[in-house]
Amino acid sequence: MKRHGHPVDYDRFRGYLDARILIESLRASGPSVTGASLAATLEGLHKVDLGGYTYQYSAQNRNGSSYVDIAVIGPDGNYMH
Repeated sequence: MKRHGHPVDYDRFRGYLDARILIESLRASGPSVTGASLAATLEGLHKVDLGGYTYQYSAQNRNGSSYVDIAVIGPDGNYMH
């Protein structure tokens, strides 16, 4: 993010984590991925730890993460924690 002049904020960090999960799933799905095979691959990943942020998928749980955070957006549009 620094190299491109963007601040590391909440949205970009969560997007990065989501992209990492998608990339792992696409790699595991193989070259002829479909929507159904990607969903099956996600269910088969089970538990993925991205440096302390754990995602867990199964046929019964497609949320991935149960982490909850409260973010307050100030009047200037910046996140306040």
